[in-house]
Parts: sequence; structure tokens; C-alpha cells
Amino acid sequence: MDLTQLTAFVTVAEELHFGRAAARCHLSQSAVSKQIAQLEAELELTLFARDRRSVRLTSVGRQLLPAAVGVLDTAAALRGTARRIRQGDIGQLRVGFTPTAPHGILPALMRAFRQCCPGVVAELHEQSSEEQLRSLRRNDLDVGILRAGTGAGPGLKAVRTFEERFSVVVGKEHPLARRKRLALADLAKEPWVLVHRDASPSVHAMLLDACRGAGFSPRIAQTVSQVHAAVAVVASGIGVSVVPESAKHTRTPGSVFVPLEERLTTALSIVCSDSESSPALERFVEVAARFSPALPR
Repeated sequence: MDLTQLTAFVTVAEELHFGRAAARCHLSQSAVSKQIAQLEAELELTLFARDRRSVRLTSVGRQLLPAAVGVLDTAAALRGTARRIRQGDIGQLRVGFTPTAPHGILPALMRAFRQCCPGVVAELHEQSSEEQLRSLRRNDLDVGILRAGTGAGPGLKAVRTFEERFSVVVGKEHPLARRKRLALADLAKEPWVLVHRDASPSVHAMLLDACRGAGFSPRIAQTVSQVHAAVAVVASGIGVSVVPESAKHTRTPGSVFVPLEERLTTALSIVCSDSESSPALERFVEVAARFSPALPR
């Protein structure tokens, strides 16, 4: 049994005339008759009573017709769903993001994507950059928003990268909060709050190298797992920190952000597999490729 046979059956049942049914099916009358005969043979049922002047459904034909119509409707719905999936209008997308992304590109990027593809369900998963890379390689994520310094590595590609400067964050009552700009050397005697090396190896290493270049090694008072936690700890009066400028959007009471004199930069990259794809992912990549957020400068 196939959809062509069911279509012939339903069309003949509606027309009760093989010639008109054949015209609707864009087949010859003999082809339609053959489809009906094959269906009757497979089902071992006589669906139509025929003579030279008329065609009518048999009792079993009338009983079978609603089920046949249902199958054709389901097939049509399936084709429509497949078409929407191919076009990227519907689907699911698993998006990873580093904890600092919500204060940078994530909200605006996801708004732009939802406007483009309102039928795609995006599942957001907060993970460190290293965790995202592992998840992408295991196919547990479709796309990740992560710190580019980590490096995508084999099997992955960065489809868009956004550069961001670092800023100093100090407590509101700290003497350095009144400065218009700060150099790393100004922080040499201060206790530091840093994101733990395991959470962001590239950023952690870059900051330590920059401090050594400024002539000191930072005295680390506390490590945290996320940037917004570092800002909160600093706001409580424990030390200072150097964080991506977008972290100022946390608007943590008690914290003050001061521009850093040295040009230290980090980058957020949108990374996905270079082999696995889906229409929804392709649409996301298209949006990301032309997306230009207003990152802090």
C-alpha cells in the first residue's frame, strides 16, 4: 500500500467516476484503475461496485474511506512540517553560553533570532567555555557562545567573533573608585578577586601575564566561578578585579567600573560544528554572521 493508491481510492470515492478522478490525479484512467485494483488485492477487499454506467462505494469501501482520508491528511501535514524544517522556520536549537555572555551579546542576539525564526525553540544552557567545547564535540550542543581565546579546535568553527575590552571593578567606597582611568600597576598592592583558572583558562592566563608585564604578580584574595560573582565579591569590599566591560551591565550595587589604561581584550565567539548542521542552526548562523551588538567600548 502506498500514498498513490490511497489518493486514487479517495479521489474515485469523491468523484464516483474514473475519468474525472484520473484528471484530478494527473494520471490516465487505466493507471487509476490499476492503482485501485492493486489496493483491493492488497487489502483483500472490494472497494467499488462498477458497471458500465456507474461507480459506487461498497459497504467496506465506505468504512475504509475515513481512515484513508486521515492517512492522506497526516501525510500532507508531515510534508508541510518537513518543508518548514527544511526552511528553518521550526525546529529546536541547543545554545550554550558562557556566564559573561548575558551581559554582552546574548539577549540582543536571541531577540534577533526569535524575530527571524519565531517557530524555533531555543534551549539555553549556561556553561563555561571549556564545557561548551566538550558539549559541542559530543553533539550535546548545536552552537556555543564562548570566549574565543579557548580555541575552537578540530571539528569546530567560529562563525562570528566579537572583541571586548577589560575594565577594572572596585568597591564604591574604594579610593580608586574616584579615578577616571587605572593602569594595572595601580592594582599591584590590592587584593584581587579572579575567576578561577578552570572556569576560563585563557582569560585567567592572560590577566596573570599582563600583571607580570606590569611588574607584579597579583595577590589573589579569592577565586570565583563566574564574572558576575567576581563583581559581587568586589562590591562587598573584598579586593578588586579586572573583568570584561560588558559585566558592568550586571549593575551590581556597590561596584564601580573604571576604564583600564592597558588595552587588554577578550573575545566572544559563536562556535558550532564544521560538519553537523540543521536548517535551524543554519538560520542562527546567518543571523549571527550579520549581527553587530553594541558592546561597551
